[in-house]
Amino acid sequence: MSNVQFKLKQLKDQLTETEEKIAKVIETKPKLILKASSQELADLSGTSPASWNRLAKKLGYKGVVELKVELATEGNKPEIYEDIDLLINGSEMMEDLVLKYQRICEKSLADTIKILDVESLKQAIKLMIKADRIFIYGVGASSTIAFDFLQKVSRIGKTAIFYPDMHLLLSHLSSITSRDVLLSISYSGETPEVIFGSNLAKENGANVISISGFNPTNSLAKISDVKLFIPLEEKKLRVGAITSRNSSLLLTDILYLGLAAEDYEATLSMLKYSHTKADILKNGRK
Repeated sequence: MSNVQFKLKQLKDQLTETEEKIAKVIETKPKLILKASSQELADLSGTSPASWNRLAKKLGYKGVVELKVELATEGNKPEIYEDIDLLINGSEMMEDLVLKYQRICEKSLADTIKILDVESLKQAIKLMIKADRIFIYGVGASSTIAFDFLQKVSRIGKTAIFYPDMHLLLSHLSSITSRDVLLSISYSGETPEVIFGSNLAKENGANVISISGFNPTNSLAKISDVKLFIPLEEKKLRVGAITSRNSSLLLTDILYLGLAAEDYEATLSMLKYSHTKADILKNGRK
């Protein structure tokens, strides 16, 4: 399954009737698309060149040409995990659960890479580098992602702010300015507290970077300056929470590495310093 086809699968519930016609052509005739002109694509799907261009942009591409390049680069590779049952059914042995968890992790990371927009990552990192402070907002399971990112960036000298208490975080968000940036995390993209805080940041002139499930029309994505997406999963027994956590951590880890690489020598110095102080604390030395 190509990256384009995977994105279409993610957005299947958000496609219009016209977009469904185009999606069917992409799914069944990917090689033919590469050689077709805009009008030929329209004729193949019974739509229009403008409809193809709109869908390409909805999938995160600049236009049909970029969509074709993605199809040509990826080809029509088989999906390694397509037939793997990742649901928990209650009858597994411990060995089965270990293997299943390994496959869950591998699949969630592979799927995240498929919809990864490198340019958006670069833009997010630039905003964080320039920011005086990085505010981080996440509720419930997303708060664990937020706290992990807080710990990482704090170790390399960035001023980051996150509180698991939403009221306390909102009180700090009231002081956010155009010199700061907010990283908002919500799998659904519809978490009321996160939407409220993100709108508050926008009102104060701050840039908003979001991490949400792949749906460019969700409320959080609509108000964000930079949109980062993770795959939408339809799993039972909270397996989806595992995959969304792993996918979100992949994105925040890449953001952290991008920040750390910006000034490698300074980052190395700060990490060495924190390790030295940790050793002193551990060994009881002054």
